[in-house]
Amino acid sequence: SLRARLLCTGGLIALYVPIAGAGPSIQRAGVMGIAALLALAAGRPSSRIYALLLAAVVTLALNPRAASDVGWQLSFAAVAGILAMAAPLSASIRRRLGAGRWQRALADGVAMSVAATVATVPLIAHHFGTVPVASLPANLVALPAVAPSMWLGMLSAAAGQLPGVPTAPLNELNALLLAYIAEVA
Repeated sequence: SLRARLLCTGGLIALYVPIAGAGPSIQRAGVMGIAALLALAAGRPSSRIYALLLAAVVTLALNPRAASDVGWQLSFAAVAGILAMAAPLSASIRRRLGAGRWQRALADGVAMSVAATVATVPLIAHHFGTVPVASLPANLVALPAVAPSMWLGMLSAAAGQLPGVPTAPLNELNALLLAYIAEVA
């Protein structure tokens, strides 16, 4: 049932956050994910802005000093930038590229990268005294390998839980993608 799937997904999120180290961006993502699940369970439309604000309240309630953490600031700024700018940027890019599946995926990826970069540059300049001119081009060059690498990693992790299922072929393929991403970095 839908309720069982939502409960399982919420449980997986609650389990994932501490396993992944419970850093500021992981906490933010966890709270936002659970907020979206609760909205879905209640039959209400989810609000990304509400989820982001709720994540700020929860993470600050857990650790009032989190706001001084650069990772916390960058995570919230990046998501706020994506919420504010990604949709119009993606629509603009799609008008130029066309409306196919790969064009939409490319437009969404480019738009999210640009939005997150634009939103975080002021914080990066403030905290580190420099403006990262290579980060946006590097993110765009690495973009085609990121999603396939994440999916292969998740498939390999899931397959690794089953006895006798070989994960080496998935890991070998993923190693190529990860090496490409590392080379770009």
